[in-house]
Amino acid sequence: MGMSAGQGRLLAITARLTSNEYESQQISNAKMRLSTQSEEASSAYIAALNTQQLQYVTYDAKGNQNTQKLSVGAMYQYSDMKNQYIVANAAGQALISGEDADKFQNANNLDEFLQSYGLKKQWKSKTLEANYNKLQSEEFKAVKEAWDAEKAKYSEAIYDETTGFMYTAPEYDKDKNIISYQDKDGNKYTYAGDDDKGNRLYTFKDKTINSGNFISSDQQWANEKSAASDAYAKAMADYTEAQEKSANGLDVDMSTYLTITSNAKAKYTSCITKDNWLSSRASYAYKGYIANTNEDGSAEMSYSYDFNKVSDVCKDMEKYDTVIAEFNAEAADYGTNMEDLYEYDDKAKAQWYTNLWYRLNGSSTDKTKQGELGQNYSKIDSKLLSSTTWLQDAILQGAVTVELAATDSPSSKINASDPTVTDLTGISWNSTIYTSCSDLTQSDDDQAIARAEAEYERKTKEISDKDQKYQNKIKILETEHSALQTEYESVQSAMNKNIERSFKVFS
Repeated sequence: MGMSAGQGRLLAITARLTSNEYESQQISNAKMRLSTQSEEASSAYIAALNTQQLQYVTYDAKGNQNTQKLSVGAMYQYSDMKNQYIVANAAGQALISGEDADKFQNANNLDEFLQSYGLKKQWKSKTLEANYNKLQSEEFKAVKEAWDAEKAKYSEAIYDETTGFMYTAPEYDKDKNIISYQDKDGNKYTYAGDDDKGNRLYTFKDKTINSGNFISSDQQWANEKSAASDAYAKAMADYTEAQEKSANGLDVDMSTYLTITSNAKAKYTSCITKDNWLSSRASYAYKGYIANTNEDGSAEMSYSYDFNKVSDVCKDMEKYDTVIAEFNAEAADYGTNMEDLYEYDDKAKAQWYTNLWYRLNGSSTDKTKQGELGQNYSKIDSKLLSSTTWLQDAILQGAVTVELAATDSPSSKINASDPTVTDLTGISWNSTIYTSCSDLTQSDDDQAIARAEAEYERKTKEISDKDQKYQNKIKILETEHSALQTEYESVQSAMNKNIERSFKVFS
């Protein structure tokens, strides 16, 4: 081999060796990356083995346990053996389903809300039910609203030393002088006569040593109600005693005692509500100004106003008052709470959705301003409602809180003025830490583990296949490198011999 040819061949072999070594280095780096990927896959798999899933545990009537992944929908699904939870956002609003939100928005009161879930009241008597339905009717509601509007017109009245009562409503100016200032020395205010409608007015008297003392109709009502209650209790006691005497053979006129008892009950019934009392007694809150006092140091005042006979609107209240009186009189025979008057066909379910109403609306059984504005709740997306991952992440990250409903002898006192509107008591919603809830547990996430295992096996096989491919390539490169190295040495040896021969020829 000539010198030039040998040198050219050496250069070609050297270039190929360099390329071979570079490619081998690249493959070695790739194998190192495979090692890193293998470690990452292993770490991900180990992490998945430690994955915990929040579970929701419930029990059926037989005590059988049912465990499912925690979701808002699972928590909100009614069951009589479940604790009742609400998920609240950072603003404190209850996150509720669109169905629950729509039912609440469409309900004017608790009765309508419960009816939307198929719940019905079973009243203790037909007359209670009939009178309650009358009070809830649009006709009676309109009468009550008109009555309240009329009553408001009387709320601002002051005593004037020379003209008596002054009314802010112009239509009542004609009646303002039915009470007149009389006899300054006696410090009394009495009738100027019957009013222009021919109604004889009832007079109340009160004594005070304080000039300008405020005397309210609330106090007068309380006084009369207390007296009527005592009189009714005494009449009942006398009637019971008369019955015992009659049973022992004594000659007792029971009809007299019965009449006295009936009259006492009617008197007490007329005082049960302030509206009834206003209708029958026509009390009025006022401020009196007394210039002088009596010899005993007291000042005597009398005032009157026939509230019931001022307008036709008030007269219309007679029907309302009659129904109220009948309802309250019969209700008193059953108890003091509305729950004493009826039962729901599904008591547990009724309490569940009553608790929900309380959380969304407040304690009133009538729709409140907050309820109308929807300030206490927010609709949750239907996808999030059923999502098991969203709720868990939201709880663990503190984006939402869990509230637990609690009841302690829940009830609603009978509102004697309007039995259709009462305040719920004995219900509360309390924020709680999920780890303290016995029916919220954690367990291995089998699905997550299965997915991680499949992914680990896939990645491991992929890495193994690549590693084998790289290993085969390295073997080929090593074989090629060995052959190139041998050829390089052979060419180098041939060139060295040629150089030696050339030196011998020319030496």
